[in-house]
Parts: sequence; C-alpha cells; structure tokens
Amino acid sequence: MNCEQARELLGPASDNELANESAAMVAGHIEKCAQCQEEWDQILSVRSGIGDILAKQKPSDDFEKRIISALHKDQQADKVKYMSTFFIGAAATVLLVSLALSSSYLTDQSPEQIQSLKPAPNKGAQVANAIAAENLVASIGHHSSGPEDPSFVVDYVGKKDASDLAPKVGFAVQKIQLPNYVLFGSDIVKAGQGKTLVRMCYNCTDGSSTDCIDCYQAPTGLLSLKKTSMQQIVLENGQVASLGKLGNQSALLLSSKGSEVLFVSPISSEKLIKLVAARS
Repeated sequence: MNCEQARELLGPASDNELANESAAMVAGHIEKCAQCQEEWDQILSVRSGIGDILAKQKPSDDFEKRIISALHKDQQADKVKYMSTFFIGAAATVLLVSLALSSSYLTDQSPEQIQSLKPAPNKGAQVANAIAAENLVASIGHHSSGPEDPSFVVDYVGKKDASDLAPKVGFAVQKIQLPNYVLFGSDIVKAGQGKTLVRMCYNCTDGSSTDCIDCYQAPTGLLSLKKTSMQQIVLENGQVASLGKLGNQSALLLSSKGSEVLFVSPISSEKLIKLVAARS
C-alpha cells in the first residue's frame, strides 16, 4: 500500500469502517511512514476535539457521522494539496460543530455556557504536561515493584463504574466489561497540578488466570508512553490500538471519544488483545 492509497483510507479507518484486512494494511503502512502517521494523528486530534464538544450536549444520532463525512470529502477533494485541504477541512469541521450545536442544540444555554464548549487542546500542547505511564505503572500498578512515586496519590473508592466515577474526575470514563473478568475495585489517582485519572482493577472469574488487569483511564494526551516502544495493531473488531511492554507486563492503549484507556497486566499480549477486542 502506497501513501496515496493509505491517505484515502485514513478517514474511514478513524471511523472503524474498514474491513479487518484493509484496516491492517493501513495500520502497517502508517507504522512505517512518518508523514502518514502524522496525518493519522491529526485526524484523531480533530475527532477528539469534536467528541469533547459533542459530549457537552448530545445531538441527533447521525450528527457526528455527518460531520466526519464532510471532513472526508474535504480530504479527498484535492489529493495533490492533501495537507492544506485537511487542515482547512478540520478547521471548518470544528467550526461547523460549534455553530450547529449553538444554533440547533444549545438554544437553551447561556452565552457563557456556549463559549465554554471548546475543542480539547491539541496533542502537542497536552504532552508537555503528560504523565509518564511508565512511572505511573511502576509506582502504583498492582503487579509492579516500584519505586513508588509520592506524587501519585491513590484514593480507593470501591467498586465504582463509569457512571459513578465520571462526575468525580471531570472527564468521560468508559464503562468496560471484559469476558470472564469482573471489576474488583476502582481508584481515583491524583498526579499533582490538577491532573486526575482513574484506575480500575479486574479479576478473572473462571480460574484461568490469577493475574488481574489494571485499566487506567485519562483524558486524551494526559498519558505519555514516550519511553516505551509501542507497536500499532488492529484488533479483531477493527479498532486501532498500540501494543507494548511496561516492564514485564503487557500494555495495550486505546484512544477514542476524547479519552485514553491503558490496559496493563502480566497476562500474555495475545490474551490481553483478545479480551480487549471482545470487551463490551
């Protein structure tokens, strides 16, 4: 697959609209091509900004799909000037979302409330203040031996799921159910400077494993894996993920809807991939 072919599929790939074979080919290309990887990151950044706006006020079911579709058309309008077209389309898309929400869905909101609905900062701005996932897991992970970092303060809150945690941490926490695993406990983790994330621990129920799975959730860009070599893969459900190792543990990172979910466990990478792909 060459760059031109890959670029035509980046938009559909971000919507999980590709067949597994095509998605795998796209993932394989952008893993080796720095330019296409950069354009892929930009698409995810735009989607994240749109997702944050939409999370403030839910529009019709097909609204986001229509917005993304418009962006795809802008991207494909002029292949020779792809990058310029993309950034113009991205800016127009975010503006369109803001205008549509303010006129069609936010008519009962005050001007102050409408002005607060801004896209998330771009990925580069967030990484500057990001938490090193390697330090986080080494310090507070259930299968880690330290050294402990006193800047991480863990508050155990019981078996709290997404609906209970989201109001406490101020970002959208995804509800996750893993086959043959049950939620054992939840923690709110403070990392200083107002940075907050969630850790949820899942235990196996069928006796096939004694190793728990730690699930860390944070706003997009808050977790950094710069120190770890991560490989981009495509799950069986078509979702693109990053796979690597944190010490002796398997690590799988997913990004969607303005948040990141990092699964960490001593179980094999193959088993972790299957569990995450089959999650509900």
